[in-house]
Amino acid sequence: MKLRYLLAALSVAFAFGMNALTLPRIIGDNMMLQQKSNVLLWGWAKPGSKVKIVTDWNGKSYSMQAARSGRWDIRVATPEASYETTSFTVEGDGKKIKVRNVLVGEVWFASGQSNMEMPMQGFIGSPVDGSNEAIAAAGKLKHALRFSTTPRQLSAVPLDSVGGPWVECTPESAAEFSAIGFYFARRLNEMLDVPVGIINCSYGGTRVEGWMPGEILKQYPEIDLTLAAKPGVMEAFQPMSMYNGMLYPLAGYTVRGFLWNQGESNVGMHDTYHKRLAQMVEHWRKLWDDNSLPFYAVEIPPFCYGDGLDGVSAALLRESQQKSIKLIPNSGMVSSIDLYTPGLWCQIHPSVKQPAADRLA
Repeated sequence: MKLRYLLAALSVAFAFGMNALTLPRIIGDNMMLQQKSNVLLWGWAKPGSKVKIVTDWNGKSYSMQAARSGRWDIRVATPEASYETTSFTVEGDGKKIKVRNVLVGEVWFASGQSNMEMPMQGFIGSPVDGSNEAIAAAGKLKHALRFSTTPRQLSAVPLDSVGGPWVECTPESAAEFSAIGFYFARRLNEMLDVPVGIINCSYGGTRVEGWMPGEILKQYPEIDLTLAAKPGVMEAFQPMSMYNGMLYPLAGYTVRGFLWNQGESNVGMHDTYHKRLAQMVEHWRKLWDDNSLPFYAVEIPPFCYGDGLDGVSAALLRESQQKSIKLIPNSGMVSSIDLYTPGLWCQIHPSVKQPAADRLA
């Protein structure tokens, strides 16, 4: 109940805040914008008031009127990628917000469970290969990489605002960022020579059903939607909670594509996994208003999923993952069956992350 009271209090506070010009945390200093796109920027203001955005890279002005809810959405044209930082100004309700130190490059949305969430500094007892050297040298990429980590937040209803602020690449920020996300961004930067930004929206232990909306999940007879954000219920058994609390508030932030590392918690559900993953991707693309956004995934790691070394359940889930790729246009799946520490085959959190990220890139 404490979580529900907290969300209610936040909603009330947020409603009062809509009387003044407000931006979500994902839109602010140090952010990365997708190059050569009409990127979506949004926020809240007094209902009916005029909001204007002026971009420093081309001097153009964009404006619209806030809706009755106070929400406004403005699309802004971005230039080609550049290591030169830029800025823009949002004006409304007699207030100006200057967003500084902005980079334009390639932006990717990364999601899934703990193997996507696992930071460069590792989990307790689960290190990341090569991370010490990569973290120590991360400052050299301050001009090129940006990260945003979505805080864990569960909700039974779709929320309006969430998201961690964007941070520059430093040893401190790299240590706490998704290892898959960091290595992917670094490799993509090396190959394309453009800035790369990663939004990490992941939550350990979650099933694919946690990242889907109630409107789809209610079609599945075994799913109990009343378990969403319910205290005492394990995250893996909470349908739509991560979708409502973490992903939905970020929907539409202009990205180049999706990265996905999930499936461990769906082992044993191979008969339905591929169809549900395909439905999830189809819905995400609708939210982003782009049916062609690439979707690239990593198969589950070589772990003993409760059925011994023969790994039958894991093999069946990997087969289901491969089936999903056939159902999802413009998608791909990278293998990870060989990515484990020698002598430690049965690891739920393999230390070998860079090869998987390189394969995604």
